Amino acid sequence: MLEIEKRAQKDTNPFFGLFAAMTASSAQDVYEAIKDIRERRLFGYQFSLPDLPAWFALYRRPLKALLVSSEYISEFSEAGKDIVALVFAFRKLQKMAKNTPEKLAEIQFTSQDLKEGQDFFNEMRSKLFTEVQEDINDTPFDHQTGIKFRKYLADHELELGFCYLVYIPCIYLYKTFPTDLYQKALNGDVNSLERLVKLDPIMLHDPAIGQKIQALRFKNMNGYEKIIDAAKKPLRYNQKEIKSARKKMKVESAAMIASFAEGIKKPITNQQIRAPFDAYAKDSQGKLGYLEDADLPKSPEALDKALKRHKPDWQKMFQNLDKKK
Repeated sequence: MLEIEKRAQKDTNPFFGLFAAMTASSAQDVYEAIKDIRERRLFGYQFSLPDLPAWFALYRRPLKALLVSSEYISEFSEAGKDIVALVFAFRKLQKMAKNTPEKLAEIQFTSQDLKEGQDFFNEMRSKLFTEVQEDINDTPFDHQTGIKFRKYLADHELELGFCYLVYIPCIYLYKTFPTDLYQKALNGDVNSLERLVKLDPIMLHDPAIGQKIQALRFKNMNGYEKIIDAAKKPLRYNQKEIKSARKKMKVESAAMIASFAEGIKKPITNQQIRAPFDAYAKDSQGKLGYLEDADLPKSPEALDKALKRHKPDWQKMFQNLDKKK
């Protein structure tokens, strides 16, 4: 059994333990994915230039991209399929609690329902850690799945491109959703305009965003030049910056775990936040002598300082997410 799976099973809140394990085990992949998004590349796959009006429309209505991404996850990951189903079930309950709380109060769960729910969760967790092990082993798709994967990607490149080149990076880099960032940019916020074009230079050509940028040229030349410079500066890192950028992304992931824990009112120490990262390091790099995650601050004091610096933005994002329910 993987060390990170053992760690997740020790958690008194099984859902939180699984969330922490998923976040810690994917932190390296998130960094690897984000570092090349400006070139529209993801793990070596080169996305083509999209149809611009369709691309701009996704900033206003991203639901189609999110649904396609959910279908993609369900299609190529057994654990992902269960997780997507669970998320949609929770979302349905949240809407019921908000719109028709009386119906939610009428729901009665039998002992059989609870057992089936526990069995579903245990099976989902088992599938997830099997896939984590396959990822560590770098197990490739079989030939037929590989063909199916490439076809799905080609058929849905616009939506998947938006989700993985914009939506997820926007959350990790800016702790906000692209729709919110886009709306603030439309309102003329210079900082949001700068962030938007740095994330996605294509947005220079969005008519509404372009108008806002040009308006700055006549009343705020410093702001205008700041935005133009942002469009030129890559988000990818040179060799000297890679190590520090990877460390920053690990700290961001740890801060997300800490903020989520606080959001569900679950007491958790910084050592407990660090534990799944160290466990995954043992699993993935233990043969190389790694017994802890070398990218997280080594001393408890340094980790505490780093988390306090990054947590506020994550907490604000989770609060905003609650308001969207």
